[in-house]
Amino acid sequence: MLYDFRDTAEYTEYPISLPAQAMQFDGKWIESEIPGYRTLYVTGRETIAAEITDTVVGAADGSLYERRRYEPRTLIIGYQLITKTNEEFCEAFNRLNGILNAEQAQISFNDELDKYYIGTKTKLDDIPSGVNAVTGEIEIYCADPFKYSVTEFTAKPNSNGVIEINYEGTYPSYPAMDATMTSDNGYISYIDESNGATLLAGNQSEVDGEDVDNESELLINKGFYNGSGVWILNQATLYGNMAQNGTLRIQETAKGTGVTGDNWGTGTSWHGIGLHIAVPEDSTGYAGAQNFCLEWKNYFGSFSAKELGMAQFVVSYSDSGEKKPLAGIVFVKNTRASLSAIAELRVGDQIMRSINYTCNSASKISGSKTANPKVEKSGGNFRFTIGGKVYEYSNDDLADAEGIEVDLFIAKYASSTSMARNTLIGVKFYKYGVNGWVNLQNQFSDGQKVTIDCSSGEILIDDEPTPGIGALGNNWENFKLNPGVNNIACYYSDFAQEPDITLRYREVYL
Repeated sequence: MLYDFRDTAEYTEYPISLPAQAMQFDGKWIESEIPGYRTLYVTGRETIAAEITDTVVGAADGSLYERRRYEPRTLIIGYQLITKTNEEFCEAFNRLNGILNAEQAQISFNDELDKYYIGTKTKLDDIPSGVNAVTGEIEIYCADPFKYSVTEFTAKPNSNGVIEINYEGTYPSYPAMDATMTSDNGYISYIDESNGATLLAGNQSEVDGEDVDNESELLINKGFYNGSGVWILNQATLYGNMAQNGTLRIQETAKGTGVTGDNWGTGTSWHGIGLHIAVPEDSTGYAGAQNFCLEWKNYFGSFSAKELGMAQFVVSYSDSGEKKPLAGIVFVKNTRASLSAIAELRVGDQIMRSINYTCNSASKISGSKTANPKVEKSGGNFRFTIGGKVYEYSNDDLADAEGIEVDLFIAKYASSTSMARNTLIGVKFYKYGVNGWVNLQNQFSDGQKVTIDCSSGEILIDDEPTPGIGALGNNWENFKLNPGVNNIACYYSDFAQEPDITLRYREVYL
C-alpha cells in the first residue's frame, strides 16, 4: 500500500472536471461529493484471474482439462484528499467512509460510463491524526468479477415467434423473459435454438375447455373505476346490523383503480357504504345459482395502527322470503395497538375460520399484490381461497340454497381514522351447473405477466415468485446469451392469443 502523508497549511483547489478514472460509487461521484478528493489511479479493471480445474491421468503427460472458473475481482483506487484545515479533513474523511459504506454497490468509472461493476468496500487506508493532506488507497471486492452494460437491452419475437439477438458482450449473459398474457393460456416456453436448452412455465397439456353437462357462466364482471354504476347503494344484505349511509369516491392504488369511502356516513359503531347487485339470469333465463363462485379484487390495508376498518364480501339467499347471508368473507381491523386484522370465513350465520394477519401492503391476505379471494359453493360444500390457501367446509342445511344477490360493504368504526386502503376494485360471479361448453380456468389469465428470470432461476407472476409452476427439467444453467447471434424460440398454448413477450438482458464483459 502506498502512503504519502503530508502535514501542510497549503491548500490546492482542483478544477471541477472529473479525472478520467473518477469513480461513481452507488450513484455518487466522490469528487463532486467531497471537495479536495481526487482519483489518482485505478487498478484491477483490466484483467481477472481464472482458476483451472484439471485431472492428472496416470503417468500421461499434462492433464485432462475440466473447466475454468473466474475468480472474484479486487479494484484498487488510489486517491488524494487535501483540505484547508485538519477539522475539514476529518469531516471529509468521515464523509468518504459514509459514501463507501454501501454494500454491493454499482460502480462506474468516468472513462467507461456505459458499464458498471458490483462491489463492496473492504479496506480504506487508515490515516494518522492531525493531517489535512494524504494519499491512500480504497480496496473494493467484487464477488461477481464481471462488468455489465448500464443499458438494459430488450428484444421481441419476429413474425415466426423467434427472438433474434446479436449479443455484443464478451461473456455470456443470463436474460429474463416477460410474457404478458392477452388471453387465457396454459403455458409459456422458450427454447435456445443453439443448444436446445428449454425453459417452461405452466402445463403444456392444458386445454381451453370441454363439452360438459355443467357449464360455468360468468354472470357478473363489474369494476368500480367509473363509480358504482349498476350497483345499488346502501341496501346490502350483511353480517351484522351495519349503518349504511356513506358515499363513494374513486381511489387509485398499487393494485388498481377502484372506489373507497368519500363520506363514511355516521354511526356509533361500524358505518360505511353498502352495495349490492342481483344475480342475473343465466343463458337459459334462470335467475339464482345453487352452485357458484364469487371472486373479487380489493385492497384492505393500513398505513398506521390507529386506522380501523371493515370490508364484507357476501352472497345472500332467500330464507322464507327474507334475504340472509349465505357465504362470504369479512375483513376486520378492530385494534389500534398494531396492524393486526382478521379475515373471517363464514357459511350461513357461522364463522368457520378466523385468520389473523398483518394488514399492510405486503400482506398475502389483502395486500397490494395478493391473488383474488374466492368463495365457492357446490351443494352443501363451501370452498374459500384466500392468501394462497384453500379452506373447505360442509353445511347440508344450505345445500339447496341459491345465491340471489352479491353484497359488499366497506366501513370505518365510529369516529376512528378510516383505513388508508379499503378499496373495492372489481367483482366476478360465476354460476356453476349450466349445461354446455365449459371454458376451463387455465394456468395463466388475460393480463397476467409471467417472468422467467435466468439469472436467479425464478419464475414470477406479476413480479411475485411462483416456484410451483416451473418444469422440473428447466435448463437454467445453459439458457444464456453467447457472443454473436442467438435465436430464442417462443411457444404457448395453441388455443391462446399470442402473449406480449419481451426479452431483457445486459451485456456482460470480462
